[in-house]
Amino acid sequence: MEFMHNHKVRIYRVCLFFTGLLILSAFVLLSSGCSRITENPEKVGTVDQASEKPTSESPTPTRPIPTIALLVYTPTPSPIITVTPVPVIEVNPQLIGEIELWHPYQTGSLEKAAMDQVVEDAGIMFPNLSLTVLEVPASEIGRDYQIDFVAGSGPDLMIMNNDQLGNMALSGFVEEITLEPDQSSGQFAPQTIAGLQVDGRLYGLPKSYSSVILYYRKSMLETAPRTTEELLEMVRGGKTFVSVLSSYHLFGWAGAFGGNLFDGNMRCIADQSGWVEALNYLVELKSAGALFVGDHQAAEQMFLNGDKALLVNGSWELNKYIEAFGDDLGAIILPQGPAAGAVPLIGVEGVFLNPNSQYKDAALEVARFITSPLSMKEFMDISHLLPARKDIDSQNEYYLALGKPSINGMAIPQDEEFTNYWLPFGDMFVSVLNGEISAAEGVSRACSLLNSANGK
Repeated sequence: MEFMHNHKVRIYRVCLFFTGLLILSAFVLLSSGCSRITENPEKVGTVDQASEKPTSESPTPTRPIPTIALLVYTPTPSPIITVTPVPVIEVNPQLIGEIELWHPYQTGSLEKAAMDQVVEDAGIMFPNLSLTVLEVPASEIGRDYQIDFVAGSGPDLMIMNNDQLGNMALSGFVEEITLEPDQSSGQFAPQTIAGLQVDGRLYGLPKSYSSVILYYRKSMLETAPRTTEELLEMVRGGKTFVSVLSSYHLFGWAGAFGGNLFDGNMRCIADQSGWVEALNYLVELKSAGALFVGDHQAAEQMFLNGDKALLVNGSWELNKYIEAFGDDLGAIILPQGPAAGAVPLIGVEGVFLNPNSQYKDAALEVARFITSPLSMKEFMDISHLLPARKDIDSQNEYYLALGKPSINGMAIPQDEEFTNYWLPFGDMFVSVLNGEISAAEGVSRACSLLNSANGK
């Protein structure tokens, strides 16, 4: 830095001139001096986000401009700057091909922002791979995929919820997948693997999951309820509680009281234990002041209006409530019951491989990258999609409260027998909570209808 050097010399000469002048004029000053030139050992440079190393265009590290003082010099400590490490992505230039990926995340959403970041990372990892990404609405992605598949085309990869997986797998629309040894050793939560299995075979890689959780306003509660008894006492004490009334949202309470829906032969056994006790608990909650609302949007609006302390709803609404309440929003898993933890239904979002793909090996590598710890951490930190893996390192408040604990729930079965659960048990919850029949009568009737529909 020639300019800096000349600048220092000129300053120093000026200092010497005045020093000499002052010595000759000893009647004015007794002494004067110049400060020491201090050197900061820290190097300065720009960081390449892909590798954390200085780029070729980084300026050569230089010493800072020295401080010159005529009287007293007091060194000022340098500020401590904390830099978040940029993840190192291992580059794989050998992977080639042309991959088309469909996903359901809307433009402008946090989910889309997370997807964009993962795609950018994939571009760094696979520099010689052509990856085309297309946004398809969630309500249309399964249908459009099947239409294209029948025509012999379709995307190589598709991200989709597992609610249509059973029929698609049995029809041969998605490729069966075998986990790598490192993947099958427990990194994925077992429930997320189960959610992508049909007849014991795996038909996708799990990326994220959704579940019913308990939202609350921190400003309205001293502590969040960790048990069913604590929740009941809060409601009795005047804390306002709202829950969506449906056979999906209320399923998990049975597990907290030791209830099971099926035995090993897929025969309904809800009338044998747990379910009646769980329903009686919900009736007690309602008597204490809890609200069970069949209209999802109406129940949600009660919470968003700002005067309700607690809400039971799906984890997919997390971003909406964070936007509404900011740091005042808390979220936890459903409270522990007297018999066990609650067992809500778990939906799984997976990455599925098209059997028509001309680049299956490359597509599978991209699917593995999308479901890697790095990608899942970005989906969680950016968009709060709960990760299907158990080995990601995130300090996100909601991950620590919801995703960090072992996933407590049951993957929505892809068995045909489970499809017959929704209607009879949906009617049961409504009839019992409206006081039309007792909990025992409701469970007995619903279980009988389910077994009849399944020929059990």
